[in-house]
Amino acid sequence: MKQYIRLATHSSPLALKYANKVATNIKALNPHIQVEMVRVSTKADSYYYESPAEIGGKCLYLSEVIQAVHDGHADIASHVIEETPRSKPDWPRGWLSVKCKEDEGETIHVFAGPKQIPERFWKSNI
Repeated sequence: MKQYIRLATHSSPLALKYANKVATNIKALNPHIQVEMVRVSTKADSYYYESPAEIGGKCLYLSEVIQAVHDGHADIASHVIEETPRSKPDWPRGWLSVKCKEDEGETIHVFAGPKQIPERFWKSNI
């Protein structure tokens, strides 16, 4: 089992603040695990002075962070709601994406927080 988790997040101050909270929660669950931050710059970063709606929506912040997990550069990704499209008013403030290998192929499972990640993911994938 790995003794570290690579946590991908957008490189914005808000996303990094949330990712640090996620890292703290992970360490509280297992103090032997080290969390390595993988800071991801996105296409949206080059459009600093424009609103997300003008450049393609908030998905620009999200897709490249999730891609880091798909590409194997990170084990999980944390997301903050302010940088993601909002379709439900009751969404959590942030959430995690975890890549899992299933019989049918690789999938991304989303959890509202580290305590919701089933034990099998901690043992087999992270």
